Amino acid sequence: MNVDRHAPRVGTSPCPVKVAMRFNAEVHRKLPAIQGGMWAVAAVIADKTIGVAIVGHPQARLTSQRIAELEILRVAVIEGSRNACSALYGACARAARAMGAADLTTTIHIDEPGGSLIAAGWVRIGETAGGEWSRPSRARSAAKDARPKVRWAVPWGRSAAAKSWNWCRWCKQLVDADDVHDGSEVKCIGCGRWFVVVTYQDGTASLESVRTRKAARKETP
Repeated sequence: MNVDRHAPRVGTSPCPVKVAMRFNAEVHRKLPAIQGGMWAVAAVIADKTIGVAIVGHPQARLTSQRIAELEILRVAVIEGSRNACSALYGACARAARAMGAADLTTTIHIDEPGGSLIAAGWVRIGETAGGEWSRPSRARSAAKDARPKVRWAVPWGRSAAAKSWNWCRWCKQLVDADDVHDGSEVKCIGCGRWFVVVTYQDGTASLESVRTRKAARKETP
């Protein structure tokens, strides 16, 4: 996890959206432009802003119609600011929950490990399809990065609840177990541990550690 316990303590504070947008334009390496947001949080050390997070409605057209669902649209931190990203993700999650949000999600690029999200307690819930926003009926500018992106969500939200049975209990990432049957062995994409899918008569399912199941079999006479 991207937590340095010897680094200076990072605090958080409310931040005007326009101030956060200017900071993002100066600092964000890949996506400096953003149309706006609902609210923002700043990461600070000794009253100096070292990072910002901008929160708004989900960018996906269908998801954005769900008023109670929010998305972190941008996180931008000054290079080398340890623990700033995890502090921002944690602060946004607490603020959204206090406001009564039903969910809070975000996406990161496929080549980013997500250590700060794990440190803040978020869970990986899947990947986007990627591609362009532009359609014949509604032209859009070309995407900066059309590759699939990784979706993350807060553990108390709607998205995580739908996937809660197949989280890895160690690294809190999603185990790809959607299209398998009872007894299938699946591997966590985060830590590499193997699990067995266990289904029940009521249609629910759970994951059992392969090591635990093998140990139980050895103890059975």
